[in-house]
Amino acid sequence: MSTHPALSRGSVSTLIPTAPNDRLTRREQNRVRVFDKRNPAHLYLNLLSANSANTMERALDAIVKLLGYDYMDELDWTELQRHHVQGLLRLLESNNTSPATRSLYLSAIKGVMEEAWLAKLVSEDQDLRIKVIKKPHGTRLPAGEALPIADVGKAIVACGDNSKAGVRDKAILALLLGAGLRRLECAELGLRDVDFGQDVINVIGKGDKQRSIPVSPKSSTAYLIGFTYGANGWARFFVPSAGANPLPRVNSLAAISIRAVACLTRPFT
Repeated sequence: MSTHPALSRGSVSTLIPTAPNDRLTRREQNRVRVFDKRNPAHLYLNLLSANSANTMERALDAIVKLLGYDYMDELDWTELQRHHVQGLLRLLESNNTSPATRSLYLSAIKGVMEEAWLAKLVSEDQDLRIKVIKKPHGTRLPAGEALPIADVGKAIVACGDNSKAGVRDKAILALLLGAGLRRLECAELGLRDVDFGQDVINVIGKGDKQRSIPVSPKSSTAYLIGFTYGANGWARFFVPSAGANPLPRVNSLAAISIRAVACLTRPFT
């Protein structure tokens, strides 16, 4: 593989891709990753929550693309050395990659290498040499911006078509903008998490921390128009628009995806 100039000191050309096999072919076709206990990257992702695993898998894929591969399964992570990681960080810096992204990539690499050491795939010395690499310093201004009140009104009005999907989307926006729920918290909200008598929502957010959030009666009941709940407290509050009925379904564990929630808010930001 050709080596980027920023990686010339400590070439990554010695990094060995795994041999093509059925598992890799399947991943290339539909991005479904089959767990491989011999792959330290899989061992690392297996430790994380579903949302964190998705984030770190994208980070690992981005890392190996910089090293000349397509997906993280192609790289033999046990061949990764300290100078490879240092060269990668220099390359990212030369590309004006933000310190936060560089830190994310470094954390992902350290996590993989620690699992490789625990699985006795690499030596403790190889893991330690990478572990002591310092986290990049610096900050950048946030990419997002506060949504003006006028735009909040436009977003709510846009959902006012009296369709079932419109009722759902209006309630999602009300909870995101009015109650301050995160996208993941909104996507995973269950009927048992909502106290309609007290107008309180109990959510489990980052760090597995639970908190109670008071909400406006309009926000907490907007989605229940035309729906009588109560048979199953585990039913999801927001479910995908599968067919013609996006209202909560009794005995339904399927939740709207965090990506769908993000797509809902994108036109108004």
